Amino acid sequence: GRAVLCRAVEIDHKTPVLVLTGVIDPGCCISALDLGAREYVQKNLTRSEMQELVAEYLDPPIEFSSAQPGSLFDSEGANLERWRKAS
Repeated sequence: GRAVLCRAVEIDHKTPVLVLTGVIDPGCCISALDLGAREYVQKNLTRSEMQELVAEYLDPPIEFSSAQPGSLFDSEGANLERWRKAS
């Protein structure tokens, strides 16, 4: 996880990295934040909590489609899942 975090920050330090963990460990939390993570959050989040957390960091803001549960769309209606697969 730390290697992925370091590489993500190295590639683009402007992209927010959110760490989702099963166990809160103060040492790991401090380390992750020092390495560039923006959030260190303990599982289990509800779907709405996860949507709220992710939406807080995205620019432009996204809409969570009610027509297709689980699909993310940016403010212009582009399907972010399709974009991820193409990248």
